[in-house]
Amino acid sequence: MLEGNIIVETFAVGDDTRVGQITKMIEEAPVFDTRVGNFAASVANRFVMPTLALAGLSLLLSAGNIAQAASLLMFDLGTGLRVSVPTAIMAALTRAGSQGLLIRSGRALEQLETIDVVVFDKTGTLTEGHPSIVHVSVFDDSGALIPSPTSKQVHERLQLSTSLEQGLNHPIAKAIRDYAEEAEVSVIECESWDYRVGRGVCAQVNGQTVLLGNSKLLEEERVEIPSFESDPKLRVATPIYLSVNGRLASIHYALDQVRPDTADMIAELHRRGIEAHMLTGDIAPVAHAVAKDIGLKPEEVHSDALPDQKAELVQHFTAQGKKVVFVGDGINDSAALAYADVSVSFASGSDLARETADIVLTNDRVSDLIVAQDLARHTFSLVKQNIGIVGVPNLSALVIGTFLPVSPIAAVFLNNGSCLVAAANAIRALGFQAKELPTRSSVSPEVSPSAESDTAVDVPAESLVNQVVPLNQPRGSSLPLKLTELSERVGVSYQKISARRRRDDFSSWIAEHDPDGFQWTYCKDSNLYNVMAA
Repeated sequence: MLEGNIIVETFAVGDDTRVGQITKMIEEAPVFDTRVGNFAASVANRFVMPTLALAGLSLLLSAGNIAQAASLLMFDLGTGLRVSVPTAIMAALTRAGSQGLLIRSGRALEQLETIDVVVFDKTGTLTEGHPSIVHVSVFDDSGALIPSPTSKQVHERLQLSTSLEQGLNHPIAKAIRDYAEEAEVSVIECESWDYRVGRGVCAQVNGQTVLLGNSKLLEEERVEIPSFESDPKLRVATPIYLSVNGRLASIHYALDQVRPDTADMIAELHRRGIEAHMLTGDIAPVAHAVAKDIGLKPEEVHSDALPDQKAELVQHFTAQGKKVVFVGDGINDSAALAYADVSVSFASGSDLARETADIVLTNDRVSDLIVAQDLARHTFSLVKQNIGIVGVPNLSALVIGTFLPVSPIAAVFLNNGSCLVAAANAIRALGFQAKELPTRSSVSPEVSPSAESDTAVDVPAESLVNQVVPLNQPRGSSLPLKLTELSERVGVSYQKISARRRRDDFSSWIAEHDPDGFQWTYCKDSNLYNVMAA
């Protein structure tokens, strides 16, 4: 503001604000012991008294030979274990960095080795976190769906929607603003504006009461959602309802692409006997449709969830004695991250989520969670090997030395030698190599922009275009196509194409579906697909 005055009305301060409440929940979360090697240290401590007892027995059997009894005291398991275990942990943490994993403590590795449940926030975790509007349904004043709305009807509703979403950083708010910007829709100033967490926005615009949000918001305001026949292809798209003066005006459908590695990761978790649960604020039909496509079981889906319920679900599982991993990237995920045994976030997540998380996935690949567990298992297999490397020779010599003389020099050599061998074995964690994630026959959401879209706005976004482009070109020519055009040609959903285009085998994969066997390549700069003869 360059001139004039700004009047700010404050409704909550300090601990009463949303961030303050989240911070309070984090402070009340349990504080875990961050020391590493607890298991190995406890193993070593168990042998202190037996070692002293055997040394005393040797003193009696050797008729007071103090040198022989003292030799037995050299066989100390604690030294080898207390050196080798931290060495393995530090080597693993170092190796994790080169694998795109920022692991803050050895305790996270210890817990990750034997997890029981992984809870995922959906948006931005299992999905890309960049939804786009793929369809708009328009309703008249009587609540009936308008099959072919005019440009003016769509423009009016889109103008109200984008006006209410100004200033919000929610992904769906950004999707609506981007949609409106491409359609060159102007913004109207709101006379009053109220944001409701987990529900949407209420505002006064040009004397009209306007609501924009999910079904919960409309239910609270007693706005009826009429029954109508919706396109089944929109089953995985999130509906955003717009009502004006108590009547439904339009529904915006936002589609957030599932991460290309999500389905394979879920399948691998199930193969390992680990439960995978998805938390989402979406309505049940949408949530279950997405869950089915990525391989989640119906009982692993938690729909219509509010931000506060995330931490409650984590506490529910921990109360059952299960080790819980929570994966999320938003401010609202921070409390759940704090309550989980192991918390995971992304480098692109919110500052609070990154600071709270035990593990940060710096490559922003959710499948790196599998890599992290493989590293944890590899590390603690080395720890268990080191227990044997240190324990077997020392315990054997301890028993033998009870009845036969063992020189102090031999005892020191054996004890220190096993310690060095164990430390050298621990360094092998630096050589950990991540295995390629087993692929699952991925089934992407069969959602595409409707050929008879209710939107009449001339928007150049490829997500709003669905045309059939016949290719009668000679083999070997190059013809750039849009994503939806290529999808129509090869008979594969554009979600699958979008997910597979990042892989090295994309050209050969798409050639298997192309009617002429063309191999296609994706140009990131133009966002088009070029073809060459197969």
